[in-house]
Amino acid sequence: MLQALDIASSLEDAGACVVGPILDLDEAIRTVQITPCRAAVLDFRLDRRNTIPLGQELHQRGTPFIIHTGYDCREMLPAQWHGCWVVPKPANIPNLIRTVAALARGKGLLLNKVAACRPKAVRRSAQGT
Repeated sequence: MLQALDIASSLEDAGACVVGPILDLDEAIRTVQITPCRAAVLDFRLDRRNTIPLGQELHQRGTPFIIHTGYDCREMLPAQWHGCWVVPKPANIPNLIRTVAALARGKGLLLNKVAACRPKAVRRSAQGT
């Protein structure tokens, strides 16, 4: 929880509008369904469950997301997510912020327009960050 709060605070300091952290998977899915998000940071596990249903909701909505996790989850991800960013815990916060900003730019947005609907954090692979 402390790491999620630290990431949320750092994203806000960088100009993002943060929704969360949300620690319940069902609540996170409901939030994504009613709150427009430009990018998301999520943990692979929430409330003792994997967050694949949340990622599917984000994917269907075209919302880019980062998976921030202590698990080696890449092989458990659906095939259409194999290019998604996976950031191992603990995250390097400045790199995480740059990654969220890059996701936002990919959608033609500025960092200060990003809503990080988040049950946590994300990146591509441990390589290069």
